[in-house]
Amino acid sequence: KAKLDIIFDLCQRMIDNAGVPMKLYKTLDRREALKDADFVTTQLRVGQLPARELDERIPLSHGYLGQETNGAGGLFKGLRTIPVIFDIVKDVEELCPNAWVINFTNPAGMVTEAVYRHTGFKRFIGVCNIPIGMKMFIRDVLMLKDSDDLSIDLFGLNHMVFIKDVLVNGKSRFAELLDGVASGQLKASGVKNI
Repeated sequence: KAKLDIIFDLCQRMIDNAGVPMKLYKTLDRREALKDADFVTTQLRVGQLPARELDERIPLSHGYLGQETNGAGGLFKGLRTIPVIFDIVKDVEELCPNAWVINFTNPAGMVTEAVYRHTGFKRFIGVCNIPIGMKMFIRDVLMLKDSDDLSIDLFGLNHMVFIKDVLVNGKSRFAELLDGVASGQLKASGVKNI
């Protein structure tokens, strides 16, 4: 309940700040919350932080990546998370079948693929803020102005995103970025959290 109150208050402040005519409700009953919803967002951690610690420590103890979206840690988290997401999807199909589900739960790629492969529900989108964070980092490192047009050509998903090129006002600056970061000449001043 305490976390719900914190998130509710944050969302209400964001709505008020944006001046959007929207009514916000809170409940701990998932089925009540889903009734006739147009959009459903998911961001959950099955097993909470103690499970995350194991997801990261167990692979590391064997010399492997311990991270919640990739490698063994991501697999552990996915195995706990996907059944819960499937339960949510079943409730959505029953209570708000026309809703779009926007998933921010990691491992986002694995969760989204599981829904598409193993359920009939297709109004499900997996999102990740890594590309936005990369763009903010690059804008900061290259000391770009707000008026500069920054475009990043990337591929991949979630925490496995790779940059092919960085264009500033239509001109590639990827080599400059790579060389500058590798040499230590270009550093971030401290990107603010979104």
